[in-house]
Amino acid sequence: MRQIIDTFDHQLSGPIGQSWLNGVQFDMRYICGGLAAACLISLSGVALAEDFVNAETDPRAIVLRDAEIARAKAAEDKGEKAPVEARAPKAGARTAKAEGDKTETRASRALAAPAGTEGIKAIVARHAAANGVPFSLADAVVRVESRYNPRASHAGNYGLMQIRHQTARGLGYSGSASGLLDAETNARYGMKYLGMAYKMAGGDTCRTVMKYQSGHMTNRMSGANRAYCAKVRTITARN
Repeated sequence: MRQIIDTFDHQLSGPIGQSWLNGVQFDMRYICGGLAAACLISLSGVALAEDFVNAETDPRAIVLRDAEIARAKAAEDKGEKAPVEARAPKAGARTAKAEGDKTETRASRALAAPAGTEGIKAIVARHAAANGVPFSLADAVVRVESRYNPRASHAGNYGLMQIRHQTARGLGYSGSASGLLDAETNARYGMKYLGMAYKMAGGDTCRTVMKYQSGHMTNRMSGANRAYCAKVRTITARN
């Protein structure tokens, strides 16, 4: 074995061996050069393929373009539906407004003076003028208190203006509680009390009804007073 190896080394070191090595080196350079050229051709082919995909004539480009068109159309369709959906709150607002109008109409009817009360209105107007109370305010208070029902009675309050017996007595009335169910009598003392409240409030509507409802010494508005004033303002605005 050692002899064979020495013989091979001798041949490689000789002229023939050197020639053979040179041939191997040339072959390796040729092979590597060929591989490099093949790699460049492959890369350029990939680049060309990518360029070709962006062309509209390539089937893959057409597929991609169709997908883009489909997405754009879907976005447009969604954009067209948005205004329709946006109109929904407006419809809801109209419904809410209609309901509010109905509620206001019902409230106005509840505060309206019944038919056939013209004679009582004349009594109210006369006593309102005698005590310096605008008729619109006097009319509104009577509507809120009794709706022009001279026989109304509730929790110790009597007649047109729902005045208390004790309050009427403090204003000079000497009759019985049932006597306050007479329209003329009730309007005389009720309007006197309202006229005093009107002067104390300096003509302010809400403060006037506050003092009429809760007493002349009241100076702070309550929720009940504000609700009362809102009703009075609604009535006077329509007169």
